[in-house]
Amino acid sequence: MSNILFNEQFDYLQSNLINNNPLFTEMEEFANHNNIPILEQISANFLEQLVRIYKPKSFLEIGTAIGYSTIRVSKISNNQTIIDTIELSKDSIKLAKKFFDKSGEQKIKSI
Repeated sequence: MSNILFNEQFDYLQSNLINNNPLFTEMEEFANHNNIPILEQISANFLEQLVRIYKPKSFLEIGTAIGYSTIRVSKISNNQTIIDTIELSKDSIKLAKKFFDKSGEQKIKSI
């Protein structure tokens, strides 16, 4: 159980977990195998719900890692949303750029 969600919210998010995106699966497995921290699926689902509800015009992610949450946000946000992400690790930047290219998402503007 999460410390930031009510039980009903957690149950709702848990019941709606569907991962039919092979890129997300690949990234989850890569992160798990290489001990890279990314959002858990339920947290990613929660983030996506917030983006759907609030429809932000811009989105800033601090700490890109491999770009998992950035790509998830990009896929569900509208075409006018500006998505910026920053990362200090040169190795992580290289990995994220590879995954960004693989995703085909054009809304991700910087790293």
